Amino acid sequence: MSKKVKIELNSPGIRELLHSPGIESALVQAGKTVQGRAGANFGVKSFSMPSRSVVRVSAINKDGIKENVDNNVLLKSLH
Repeated sequence: MSKKVKIELNSPGIRELLHSPGIESALVQAGKTVQGRAGANFGVKSFSMPSRSVVRVSAINKDGIKENVDNNVLLKSLH
């Protein structure tokens, strides 16, 4: 029989990891990849939340909004 394993995370350590430059760099790179697939009407923005770094890819103009509404471009760009 297998034993149950209990893992307790160190919250300050995880928070520090999620704010680290390496994680932020990886997120920005992934965001730029999605933006590149989506096209010129989309942009990448990175910012820091209290618990982690965040990268957002979104439409930067009305053409991008329409393109995303009509064709779900951002969702399709994730694959």
